[in-house]
Amino acid sequence: MADENKNQDMKENNQNKIPVMFYIVMIISIFITSYLTSSFFSNNITKKLSEVTKNEEKINTGDKKESENTVFYKLGEFIVNLANKESTRYVKTDITIEVMVKKEKKELLKEKEAIFRDIVINKISTYTTQQLSNPEGKKRLKEDLIKEFNSNIGEFKIVNLYYNSFMMQ
Repeated sequence: MADENKNQDMKENNQNKIPVMFYIVMIISIFITSYLTSSFFSNNITKKLSEVTKNEEKINTGDKKESENTVFYKLGEFIVNLANKESTRYVKTDITIEVMVKKEKKELLKEKEAIFRDIVINKISTYTTQQLSNPEGKKRLKEDLIKEFNSNIGEFKIVNLYYNSFMMQ
C-alpha cells in the first residue's frame, strides 16, 4: 500500500511539473523570438536610414553644378485687371521667384526684371475671377508663369514661384 501511495504521489508530482516546464519553455521562447525580431527590424531601419542619408547627400551635392546657386528674387507687387467681361475685377499679388543661376550671371536678374514683370502682368490678365478663386487655379497660374519664364529667358531656370500675398477684388 505504501508503494502504491508513493507511485501515485510521484505521478502527481510529474504531472504538476509538466505544465510548469511547458510554461517556462514558452516564456523563454517568447523572449528569444522578441529579441531576434527587434534586432532584425532595428538593423533594417538603421540600414534604410543610412541609405536615405546617402541619397540626400547625393541630391544636395550631386544635382547642382558647383557654379550654380539657387537664389530668391522678389519681383514685387502687381495689381492686374482680370479678364472678366461682366465687371472690372483685379488681382493684387506679391511674387518671389526661386531661380537656379550661375554665380557670374546673378547680376542679369535685375536687368531681366522688366521681362519677368511683363510676363506676370500678361499672364494674370488672361485669367478670370472664377479661375483664380480656388487653389487649383492659383496653382495653374503658378505653373503657367514658371513655364513662360523658362521658355522666354534662357539664362536662368525658374525652380519655383511663391505668392507672398494674393488678393482679388
